[in-house]
Amino acid sequence: MPHPLFEKHRATLERALTAIAERGYWSPYPESASPKVYGEGTADAGKAAFDALLNRSFPLEQPASMGQGGAEKSPYGFALGITYPKSDTDALFAAITKAREEWRRAEPEAWVGVCLETLSRINKESFLIANAVMHTTGQAFLMAFQAGGPHAQDRGLEAVAYAWDEMRRVPASAQWEKPQGKNEPLKMEKRFRIVPRGVALVIGCCTFPTWNGYPGFFASLATGNAVVVKPHPGAILPLAITVKIARDVLAEAGFDPNVVTLVAHEAGDNTAQTLALRPEVKIVDYTGSTANGRWLEEHARQAQVYTEKAGVNQIVIDSTADFKGLVRNVAFSLSLYTGQMCTAPQNIYVPKGGIDTPEGHLTFDQIAAGLADAVNKLLGDPSRAVEILGAVQNDGVLRRLEAARSLGALVLDTHAVEHPTFPKATIRTPLIVKLSATDRATYLNEWFGPIAFVIATDSTDQSLEIARDAIAGHGALTLSARRRHHARNRRRRGHRCCPLDQPHRRRVRQPVGGFFRFPWHGRESGGECSADGCSVRCQPVSCRSASNACVNRGPGIRDPGAGAEERRNEIRKHQIRNVEGYRANHAESTRSAQQLYVGNACGGARCACGGENRRGAAGLAADGSGQRILRRPGSLRPGCCARRNGSRSRRIDRKQLSAAGAGATRVALACCMRSEWRCGGRRR
Repeated sequence: MPHPLFEKHRATLERALTAIAERGYWSPYPESASPKVYGEGTADAGKAAFDALLNRSFPLEQPASMGQGGAEKSPYGFALGITYPKSDTDALFAAITKAREEWRRAEPEAWVGVCLETLSRINKESFLIANAVMHTTGQAFLMAFQAGGPHAQDRGLEAVAYAWDEMRRVPASAQWEKPQGKNEPLKMEKRFRIVPRGVALVIGCCTFPTWNGYPGFFASLATGNAVVVKPHPGAILPLAITVKIARDVLAEAGFDPNVVTLVAHEAGDNTAQTLALRPEVKIVDYTGSTANGRWLEEHARQAQVYTEKAGVNQIVIDSTADFKGLVRNVAFSLSLYTGQMCTAPQNIYVPKGGIDTPEGHLTFDQIAAGLADAVNKLLGDPSRAVEILGAVQNDGVLRRLEAARSLGALVLDTHAVEHPTFPKATIRTPLIVKLSATDRATYLNEWFGPIAFVIATDSTDQSLEIARDAIAGHGALTLSARRRHHARNRRRRGHRCCPLDQPHRRRVRQPVGGFFRFPWHGRESGGECSADGCSVRCQPVSCRSASNACVNRGPGIRDPGAGAEERRNEIRKHQIRNVEGYRANHAESTRSAQQLYVGNACGGARCACGGENRRGAAGLAADGSGQRILRRPGSLRPGCCARRNGSRSRRIDRKQLSAAGAGATRVALACCMRSEWRCGGRRR
């Protein structure tokens, strides 16, 4: 029988499934903060609830408490004074291990139902969360409401929908029958069960704690994993509220609330590293600096690691049909949330000979001056400026601003803006610096914050070459070019092109991917959600019964009766004959590029390279003595792991398997066909 919470939210889930199939816009969570949408008095109630949390202990009961901690400060000029429980790590994980046993035995309907109820309750607290996001990240209130509330909730629902869509592909049972000529047919009854990976760790960031945190949080919870949330020390409150709501839902649904826990800590310690290396942690979702993200990728080998790291966003200007529209759009992108966004542009490449426009030819200096004028016009009214800029989240942004002022000629200097309501708020306008193409050591590093470089290049071709070289290791590429350059760039380099001179509605987040408010992150996104990202958080286990025997069983399933070994050997002989026949056919084939795809509906197959998705060559066990696949760090077998991020379908080059020997071929194919092999792919 489906779980009551699943039935309660079935209509929402079905509509979300339609949205991910059609890739169209849909959201059950209104982004308007109007009282006509959320009801009269809800905004005031949310503000009152936020004020009630200040200067006291946050109401969260967790096991193994060792006192309180927390030192959050609002970028608008006051200390929050909220403390959070600190737990002994070993005792906390002991409680988590106990809680997850019952949780993992529940059916997927229960996991998904709890997630949907949690999202529904979070949406009702959107005004409370908006105030929490505003006073921990520095976002202006409207942006904090939208990005930290409904937009983040959309991303959480997106994760749940993808998770359910993958899990429902696995049948509860199936009948398998193969004719054997004059002999009795082979018959098996297959029973499948989704098995979670273990404990998932969500490492939050200080600028978008819910927007970046919800995809990983709900993807792991919806696939039956326990979730440990470690917020950034400067932005604990939004995720603490989320954890409390989730724990309340779990308890009311009859589960141990320690399935979801919070680990708050002081700045400067190694809590994230300690948690990420624990053997219980099998999934890590991280958003933050490149250095910390790379450390997790290299050291948290026991876990599936997803990282969204820092990047350098770029704009190439070649020509425009509407120069005023172009500079208005760029000015808004530079100013929104003081440039503290993963989408904020940093490098603006302009030919030093200028560009052509309908009004005539514009020189490089005229283009740079046009950008500065557009920023000044946008932020000319202080009351309007503070709602666009928000506040500076941390002192690191201020230090970078001061350092960047000496890097080159100033096109536009930064200055402070006074907030009419919060006079102690730290608010700064964008800084624009002029550089040349030879200053790569400067502009190819990330300068997080309201810092932009207008870079003089020899030509648009050089601009594109610099962008191409930088994009592999940095951020997104945004282009403003003639149609011929759009087509050429897509054809030659596969980059996504976006004209900047077209009018658009100014919104905090604009729909880009076509589903909900699809993420804008680059190729190494911990926040971005997809079917692949959800499917590898659990695995299907099959129990195949033949003559009252369990064969090809998954982990933890015992043989139900005598005669299992004999029947298993008989079926294995058929499998090996099929594999040998397959190899013989392949040897006669001239299509060396053909590949064999193996996998199952929940990403449970493991490819011959071990799923490590790295460079080099991986070894295969060639003696046929056991179902073992050798691998070494930093290796990728050519033809393997074509799709990243835990793809449901892994590919193995037939020619390579044949060259490895008959034993290796049998072992590799047999292993990939077995349901108990889980994907070991690491997000790179």
